[in-house]
Amino acid sequence: MAGASSSDRAHLRSPSCLSAGELLAHADVGPVLSALLAQLRDVLGARLVGVYVYGSLTAGGYDCGVSDVDVLCLSASPISDADLDALAAMHDRLADAHPAFIDRVEVIYADRAGVLGFRQAPAAGAVISPGHGLRRTAMGCEWLPNWYLAATGVAVHGPPAETVLPAVTYEEFLARISADLAGWPRQAREARRTKSLGYAVLTVSRGWCTLMAGRHVSKHQAALAVKAAFPHFGALIDDAFAWRAASPAQVPDPETARGRVVELVDELVADALTR
Repeated sequence: MAGASSSDRAHLRSPSCLSAGELLAHADVGPVLSALLAQLRDVLGARLVGVYVYGSLTAGGYDCGVSDVDVLCLSASPISDADLDALAAMHDRLADAHPAFIDRVEVIYADRAGVLGFRQAPAAGAVISPGHGLRRTAMGCEWLPNWYLAATGVAVHGPPAETVLPAVTYEEFLARISADLAGWPRQAREARRTKSLGYAVLTVSRGWCTLMAGRHVSKHQAALAVKAAFPHFGALIDDAFAWRAASPAQVPDPETARGRVVELVDELVADALTR
């Protein structure tokens, strides 16, 4: 596996290019983020430790109308069943009020102590993500990249993320990216939707590029790097971006697309994990 030298480690994560005020005033995401924040304060009250926005929106590469919004919500105590019901109703209201963001908002809910101790025992949390409703989940070491990337996110409520999240090293982050890549050949073969296959193309491309560059990169940066290194996959990468924004009627049948996707996934994963 290729990696960066120790002098490059400080650049593994890119600092946010937006402030909290700029995020909440953002023409595309500001209204839904402001509504989410106000309702989280209502549901969790004084137990709300922090709300952190990260991912493409803060690090670059956000596509208006297409990209997901990634949010981490930390609480002072574990999410109860009553909390879960209230949060599910809250997300229903958000979807009704902001239909453009249906299936485009991912929020991780976890208590601060649980996240800090995730290496000893999985944190008991909940998550809502594109294509999946709010559900409970155990957050073990496979969630390490989320904590790593969220640490450079923007606090729209609470103290800076790096002061309340666990310390995750450069080596741990890249090792987890490698482990995640190893699972994608199976996932690409099992995906049932063309959009899921497109997600596999872009995620594996970004994983490969992250390991080669020694730093986290955007989907667009990764696409350019993979096209340069593997030009025979250029058309497929363009298709994967197009599938993100297309309606179900505009994308090919998954079985038509699967062969090319599996070929890319297999080749990039093998290349990344044998260096």
